[in-house]
Amino acid sequence: MNKNSLLLLFIVLLLLGSCSKKDNPVLSVEEVVAQKLELTTWKLGNVQVDGVDRSSLFNGFTIKFNSTNYTTTGTTTVWARSGTWQFNANSNALKFTRNDSIVVTIESITDSSLVLSLMWNESTFGGRINSVAGKHIFTLTK
Repeated sequence: MNKNSLLLLFIVLLLLGSCSKKDNPVLSVEEVVAQKLELTTWKLGNVQVDGVDRSSLFNGFTIKFNSTNYTTTGTTTVWARSGTWQFNANSNALKFTRNDSIVVTIESITDSSLVLSLMWNESTFGGRINSVAGKHIFTLTK
């Protein structure tokens, strides 16, 4: 090899060595879903309980996630005002468990919509806050 070829090879190797994988980190499925969850404060579109519209029981409901916590507004016993959450192992970021042991399924998530489902086993009527037992499907938007 001549000097120019060696110099060119050295420059190419130097450039390749300076390229860092940190520039484009590969995100896990959980990291991608968590980023979408944390994207915004999610506002209630509607709530179905066992196929019946029960949105009126969730007036003013919103939910905001960060990496380990959530906070809510509105009237509901189904979601505490605040709590923690964590993805379930081997769920491909499709299920998480709240600190009250309720498992929540992420039915779908985009940058502008979120659909969550959970089983709620209590019916409470009377007073300011009501709830109905059954499978709850929350459709939320930005």
